[in-house]
Amino acid sequence: KKYIEKYNELRDALLEEGVDIELDSAYRSVSRQEELWKEFEEEYWIDYTQKYVAVPWYSEHHTALAIDICIKKDWELIYDNDEMTEEREIFAKVHEKLADYWFILRYLEGKDDMTWYGYEPWHLRYINDPTLAKEIMDKNITYEEYLATVTNFEKNEDAAKYQISIALQKYLKEVYGDKIAYSRFDFTKLYINDEDKSSDSVKKLNLGKNDVAFEVTYQVLPAEGVDVNEITNKGGSLDEQLGWVTNISRVGVLKYNNGSYTITNFKTNF
Repeated sequence: KKYIEKYNELRDALLEEGVDIELDSAYRSVSRQEELWKEFEEEYWIDYTQKYVAVPWYSEHHTALAIDICIKKDWELIYDNDEMTEEREIFAKVHEKLADYWFILRYLEGKDDMTWYGYEPWHLRYINDPTLAKEIMDKNITYEEYLATVTNFEKNEDAAKYQISIALQKYLKEVYGDKIAYSRFDFTKLYINDEDKSSDSVKKLNLGKNDVAFEVTYQVLPAEGVDVNEITNKGGSLDEQLGWVTNISRVGVLKYNNGSYTITNFKTNF
C-alpha cells in the first residue's frame, strides 16, 4: 500500500529529529470497530465514546486511508488519547512534516462542528496528492473546508458526499428538531455523471448538471432525555449498546440552486 510506504518515510524523517512514532491503527474492519467501541465504553463513558469513536460502518479507518499513530517517549509508548493530546510539542513536529509525505491532520482542534469529531492529533489521513496535502496543511484547514470549495463533483466524490452530508444535517434538523445530537452518513451509491443519471431509476428525476442523486444509510444519536420512539417512528432501530438509532436507509437528491444546496426527494426509494 502506497500510504504505508509514505508512513515509513515519515517515521524515518521524524526519527532524524528525535521524534519516535509508531503505527497504532490503520485499516480497521467493522468487527474490529465494534470491539473498539466496547473497549472505550468500558474504560471511559458513553458520552466520550459517542464523541470520539466512530459508529461501526462509519469509521474513516474502513477506507484504508486513515492511520492512527502513537508516540514513544523516554522508551515508553504513549497511546492514551488524553496523554497524547498533552504532547503538543512532539505532535507539532509531526504535523509539520505530514504534507511532505502526503498526509494531512484529519481532525483539527476547535473544528468539531466541521469534522464531527474532537481534536485527534494522532489521526492522519493519506491524500494521494502531495500538492493538495500541502495546501490543506499550509492553510491549517480541515478536509471538509477544502471539500466545500470543490464544485466539480464528477472528479471528486468526497466533495459530493460532503455537500450531501451538510445538506442532510440541515434537513434532519428540520425533521427532528432538537431531538438529535449527531448524525452520520454512509453513502452506498452516488449518481453524479451523465451515465449514472441516465439509469432508469433516476432518469425520471430530471437531474441538472450540478445535481446529485444518492443512496444513503445513516444513523442519528438521540439528544439526552429524548424518547427514542420519537425517532424510530421515522425508521431505523435503536442499538442499545451504541446508543444510536441505526440502519435508516433512504434515497434523495442534492439539488443545486444559485450556489446553495438543498435535499429533495428524500424517501425510501426513487
